[in-house]
Amino acid sequence: AETLLDKWDGVKTLLLEKTRLSGTLSPMFGTMEDMELLKLSDTGISGTLPPKMGEMTDLVDFSMIGTSLSGTVPDSVPRMDRLRHIFLGKSGLSGTVSAALGHMTKLKTLSMHSSMISGTVPQTLTKLTRLSQLALFGNKLSGSIPID
Repeated sequence: AETLLDKWDGVKTLLLEKTRLSGTLSPMFGTMEDMELLKLSDTGISGTLPPKMGEMTDLVDFSMIGTSLSGTVPDSVPRMDRLRHIFLGKSGLSGTVSAALGHMTKLKTLSMHSSMISGTVPQTLTKLTRLSQLALFGNKLSGSIPID
């Protein structure tokens, strides 16, 4: 059966912040390849980020602050080589900060604060020379701050 997401294949901007939306993200969500701007902050959206999220290769700005996300950031996210801003704070995300995020050289903002992230800050983040904001506070991180 065709879904709404199938009909929205060419959508480039989806702004649904501060709404009363709830439910989980469909696995099809990650296949919206033309999406450039996706803002779903301050909603009742829960569940995990779709494993195919990395197929959204045109995405530049991604924001899901203040949601009820759980699980980890999918391994496919570092393939989103146009991504400049990731805002995933104030959620139930867990796991570690992926070392692969250090290969996203165009990244300017990485905000994953106030969640359940643990482990260490990967050395690879020192490769993010365009990074102007790194917000990892309010997590269960340990170890030292990496230096180049």
